Amino acid sequence: MSLMVATDMLISADTGPAVLTLELDSQDSFGIVPGGIHTYGVTMDGSVLGPNPGAQVAVTGAALNAASGSDVVNTVPPPATEGDPSDQGPSLAAGTTTVPLKPGGLFTGAVVEDINCGATGGIDVGFPCRLQVMNSIEISFSKQFETVYTAGSFGVAAVEAEGPGRGADLLKITGVPFDTFNAAVATQSLRNTFEVGAVFKLGPLSGGINPATAGPDDAFSLDVGDFSTSVPLKQFKTLTFFGHKFYTFEGLITGRPFKAVITPLFGKTFGLAAAGFGANLTDTTTFVDVTIGADKGAGQAKVVKIPR
Repeated sequence: MSLMVATDMLISADTGPAVLTLELDSQDSFGIVPGGIHTYGVTMDGSVLGPNPGAQVAVTGAALNAASGSDVVNTVPPPATEGDPSDQGPSLAAGTTTVPLKPGGLFTGAVVEDINCGATGGIDVGFPCRLQVMNSIEISFSKQFETVYTAGSFGVAAVEAEGPGRGADLLKITGVPFDTFNAAVATQSLRNTFEVGAVFKLGPLSGGINPATAGPDDAFSLDVGDFSTSVPLKQFKTLTFFGHKFYTFEGLITGRPFKAVITPLFGKTFGLAAAGFGANLTDTTTFVDVTIGADKGAGQAKVVKIPR
């Protein structure tokens, strides 16, 4: 699996309206692969901060050595002729009339597509192909000082192995952004404790959350303030209460107690509660970043200070 990402960015507009464009090109770094059908994917995960967010985000990932010359990663077939506008992208967009920002200014998404890399079919299948991708990220700020935060990433990836239908394998590497994510944090400054409460909905391409069937590389990760931890997802115990299932972890992080509980609510919506020490929360807001196996999300959370 080959992956190219732009991640952990905090971008603010000095003037507005204004447009920022980032261009990423893997060039030769993905190497030579057997020609034929390969699975490509594009993800985005971030939020527009502040009241009344109005920024627009468009991400266009493309396979540069497709059989057609260039093929945007989306659900549109490759262009029939050169210059055909039907496959020009974007792969993902948010903040538009048809795809508005989600509550809290959140923008998330993932898309995968099987694309013919170099081979034209028949005897050409298996002919070597240089696996190369480009990702164009365009952020249109609606006003001065508007800020975009991506604790997640703008990613584009490709599977080196030839063969269609490898989207699930690809998304395990890129991660599947949450469809929605809302969080709040409470802290007691004297003891430097924190409690995180979050509600999130899994993305449409998610395979779900089940620690009992998690792989050896699947992890639960949480970042809040100065606190950061990652534990194997299989260490979560499955418990039931009046027939309702939930997953819980208790352990020591840097010698201090830490507990996390993941609760399926309804459909693809889950709740998360976590408590620990050492976040050093002094501002009225903080960023919360969560990864559960292949699923991930982040956003700005209000900090409530509890008197001792």
